[in-house]
Parts: sequence; C-alpha cells; structure tokens
Amino acid sequence: MKLYLQGKVKNLSLSRKNIFIFALYEALANSIHSIHISELKNTEIVIDIKLDDTELKSLSITDNGEGFTKSNFEMFLEADRTLKTNYGCKGLGRFTWLSGFKNIKVTSIFKEDDKCYERIFDFNLDWEKEVPTEEHSKKEIENTLNKTTIIMYNPTNDIAGGYNDINKIKDNIVSHFLPQFIYLKNDGYKLSIKINLLNSGNIDKSVESLVIDTDKISGKFDVENFYMQDEDEKQEFTIYHVFLNSINNKKHNHEIFLCAALRKVESKKFLTFPKKEIYSIKEAKGYDTYYTLVCSPYLDDRVFLQRDGMALNLDKEEEDDNATLLKSEITYKKILEKTEEIAISYLEKNGFLEKWDNDKKFVIDSFKQDYSYLSRLLEYTSIYWNDSITSIYDKVLSVKQEKELGLKELINQLEKNLKDNGEETITSSNFINAIKDSADINSIELSSYVYYRKYALKLFEKILEYRDPNKKDYNIEGKVHNFLYPMKKDLDSVSYLEHNLWVVDDRWAFYEYITSDRPLTLFSDTNITDRPDIMLFSSNTRRDNMMDTVVIIELKRPGQLSKHKNPHKQLSEYVYDINKLCQVKSSSGRTFKLAENVRFYCYIICDTNNEYVKKEIISDYHYKKDYDSTYYIHNDKADEYPTTTYRLIDFEILLQTAKERNEAFISRLPK
Repeated sequence: MKLYLQGKVKNLSLSRKNIFIFALYEALANSIHSIHISELKNTEIVIDIKLDDTELKSLSITDNGEGFTKSNFEMFLEADRTLKTNYGCKGLGRFTWLSGFKNIKVTSIFKEDDKCYERIFDFNLDWEKEVPTEEHSKKEIENTLNKTTIIMYNPTNDIAGGYNDINKIKDNIVSHFLPQFIYLKNDGYKLSIKINLLNSGNIDKSVESLVIDTDKISGKFDVENFYMQDEDEKQEFTIYHVFLNSINNKKHNHEIFLCAALRKVESKKFLTFPKKEIYSIKEAKGYDTYYTLVCSPYLDDRVFLQRDGMALNLDKEEEDDNATLLKSEITYKKILEKTEEIAISYLEKNGFLEKWDNDKKFVIDSFKQDYSYLSRLLEYTSIYWNDSITSIYDKVLSVKQEKELGLKELINQLEKNLKDNGEETITSSNFINAIKDSADINSIELSSYVYYRKYALKLFEKILEYRDPNKKDYNIEGKVHNFLYPMKKDLDSVSYLEHNLWVVDDRWAFYEYITSDRPLTLFSDTNITDRPDIMLFSSNTRRDNMMDTVVIIELKRPGQLSKHKNPHKQLSEYVYDINKLCQVKSSSGRTFKLAENVRFYCYIICDTNNEYVKKEIISDYHYKKDYDSTYYIHNDKADEYPTTTYRLIDFEILLQTAKERNEAFISRLPK
C-alpha cells in the first residue's frame, strides 16, 4: 500500500502545542466508539502517560471494546476510509498519532467467528515500505476478555508540552467529549476513564491518577432545535442546555460549544455572563457551570480534518458590495448570536437569570450610591450581569465622553448655521437641545466635584479620630497637613483640584500662589530658614500685581498640643520675617512683591480644649471668642509689624463649619 505517510502527516498541520492532546483525543475517541459499538454499559478506559522527569516517554490507551477485528483492521490499512461515519469519523485520526510519536504499537484481543484472537502490529512511517497483513498480524489464543492497547512512544521533537499537567488533561478531555459523555449517560452507560501520570524520573517513581466517571455527571440537560437559512436550504441545529456540577476545574466558566460528531471543536465564553454559580429559582438549586452545546449535520460537514476548527465564514463586512459573503449564508458569528439569543431566552423562561438579575441590580444600586452624579447616564449605558462597579464606571464615562463630543459637533454645526443663515435659527429645537445637553453635562461635572467634597469631609473626619483607639493615639500632624495641602509642594506643581484648602476657606483655592512646608530661603535671597506650614499670597490686580494679602496657616497634631513651640509666637515671627523681605520668590523663579499696606491673616488650627491652649495662647495673647466659636485677635499696623489678624480654630469647629457650608450642595446630589 502506498500511503506516502510523511506527506499525509505533514499536511495535518497541527500546532506544536496541540499535537499531544489531539493524539490523545483521537485514540480516546476510537475507544469510546468501540465501547458503544460493543454496547459495554459498564466499562473502563485507562490512559497511561509515562514521563522520565520532564521528558515524555509514551502515551497508551487501553479499552475493552470491539477491538481490531478483520473489518476494523482492513479499515485501518486504508487512508481516509472509515466504517464509523455515523460517529462522524473521517478516517484520519490515526495519522495525528504520527505527528507526535515515531512509533505506535497496537495489541488487541478480540472475538471473531466464535474464536478469540490476539493481533499485534506496529504503525509508523515505514509502512510505505512494508504493511502488516491480516494473516501475519494475528493469532488465535485461548478464550479471554477483549482488550485493546495502543502505545505511542518515541515522541517527535514537535510535541511542545501539555503532557505533565494531569488536571489540565482531565479538563481538556471533559470539555472535548462532553457531548458524548452526556449521550452515553442518557443511554445508560457507566464509563470510567482513568488517567495515570507515571514519572520514573522521580525518586519515588510517583504516580498521579484521576478518574472521570461519565455516569456521575451531576446536573440537568434540556434539548431544543432551531433552524437557520443557508441560501435556499434550511439547516437544523440542536442545542443542549447543560448544567453541571464539579465535573472539572472550570467552575463558572459558562460557554458555547460548537460541536461536530458529538465532540467540541470550538468554544466561546458568554461575554455577558458573570463568573458565578447559575441558580435555578424553580428548583432552588445552583449549578457550577452552564454550557450550550450546538450540534448539527451542517457543522459535521464543515469541521476541519484536524478537528481544530470549522470552515465557516466570520461575518466581516456583509454590507460591502465587493464582499463574497452572501447575506443568507450561515456564518460563525450568526450561529453564535442565535445560540446566545436562544440560551438567554431559555434561561430567563426557566428562572435561571433571576439571581443574576438581582445581583446586577445590587451592583447598579451600589454604583448609584457611590456615583450618584453619573446616574442619569445609566439609561444610555448597556450593563451586563458580569459588570462590576468599576466596569460600569468606565462605561458611563465613555458615554459621557461620547455625549461631550456629540455636543461639541452639534454646537459647531449650530455656529455654522448661525453664520450662514442668520439669527433666525437661534430659536431652533436643535439649539434648545444643545443648551439642555450642555446644562446636563455641566451639571454632571459640578455634581462630581460636590460628590468629591462629600467624601473628602468623611476622610477628614476619619483623620481627626484616634489612629489607635486602644492607646488613644491620634494621627500625626503630617496627616492633616497632607490632606489640606501636599507637603513640600507649591502652586507650580499642585492644581486647585489636588488640595483641600476649601475646607478652611473656598477663596483660597484661587490665590495666585500657595506654598507648603518650604523654607523661606526658597523665596528670597536672604538666609531666613523658617518653614511655615502653608502660606498663600493674593494680589490686587489694580495695583501692578502687588501682593496685598498674605495668609499663613500653622497646623498642630490632633489631640494634645505639643509644647515645643508656641504657634502664636511662630506666626508672629513669620509675619515679621516676610514683611521684612518685602518680596518673595517662587521655586520657578517668579517674584511676588509685597504692597506697602499688605495685610496678614494667620490661622492656628488645633484642638482648643486643653489647658495649654487656653492659658498660653487664648489667655496670654488675649484672644476673643467669635460668634462661630472660633477665637481671634486683631493687631493694628505697628512700626515693625503690618496689620495682622490671628484666628484660632478648633478641628471639630473647622469640620462642622465645612460640612454646613457644603451641605446645601451635597443634599442636592442625585439620589
């Protein structure tokens, strides 16, 4: 027989990573078919994978099926011939063995004409020279049980791996043969597939074993048919709705299987399904995984010889006049879309989506609570069961961006219309809609900032609490400082959205210059090394940009005030030094000159309810209590000191005042 095996094997074009598992698939498929033909309702298939450390030595499959009878042997001798077309066999599976192994040894004990025979032969590329014969390959033996073993050894260099992970091998087998396992289970078969991984390279010559019991597939199965039009012919498809528990490691990996001859060829995840248990409200029962198996003679006829894909068009550009794809033709995309539509309809009708719907509603409600200012955009956003709050946020922002771009284009068009057609178009419905859309987007932006302030105040409140309640230990001063304004920074490197000075005074966010925890030597050519906590400068633009207002903030740690240095005295020294400089220079080189009648506003922010503050600051410097429960003193201009107002603010008063000031906006956030 002239098979030209080398060309036959080469033309299979299997990828290196698939060679081992596909060789296993084809041998295992033969065993399953043989068992079904023999109607062995309770039997076992054994897979032995032998390694020497990390090197593959051999793969063998043993079953008790029909065996290599004369007809089966003759079929094996002829390329592309099969007696099992009703199983979808193409007569090419055995050639995949030679893609990965140089030698295959077949030993088969079988019964024929009321006699028992043993057939032994080798299968390799040398068959082009000498082919085993019926007479020389078998002999009669004493009556015994059927048993066929196919041993593949001497692996080729083309095998890339996949043979040393027994769990992955099991998962692959379960996925690939799942339609057949369901078919066997429904027909009353109890097939056990035992996988042994034997490693002679280990000191203990370890053996790993796993068993797949097809009759223990735990779950439920429903079947329904649908039709698709292919040019002038209607094609029938069968869908198996499969709900499984613990058959492999791929829990909650809900997928569509495109099958040929009851074997998975391609799979695609339900992109909208969450990685969660699928729960039946009607049954009050959950399942690990849901699969939709799609079977059809149409798919059987289009599976590649290697069974690694199907000859289906992909629906690229149907509307293109130059496209060769006919709109009536069945395509990969159309099959998947139709299958997903049927699957979702089935799941909804049978109460499987209710829990996922409730989970989705909970996520959406949580999103509305966390991002209430964006809630109005949800009606324009497609949200799926597997969406998290983060993914919903990203989608909503994408919708917002689309609306902003659309609004920009609309306004540009309206401007063009106004220019071309005159003012009569200003009352058009398009212009009114543009104003409405603009107001909506601006409202979202404003709500976003108010929303930020709401949670910033919650964070500030947290900072003022004990960091260690057991020790009654407060946060260090730096926590408060960095919250209000980042330390070692200035307005050249921090935008108004990156600090929280609005907590003290909203006007401060817009001062010309702000500096935080930087020595005064950075701002002049003198050697003064004082480092005010936070300092702000503002000018009267009508007087040549001269700085007529300086704000200095001194922060202290929450809780007991440190007695290291009196904060009022610190502020007085800063005022004296800055007034003496008459000008300050920023880190970027900008020069700010002080006006002749410059005013200083100094703030001490600390806990005021302790004896040191009451005596050393309030009493000694004669602070007065203001209407808002803060303390203040005012110094008129003296010879060496400019006009200065000092204000002493308790942390809790500061927090409460900020809350009250922002409550009017926060309370109007969308619910």
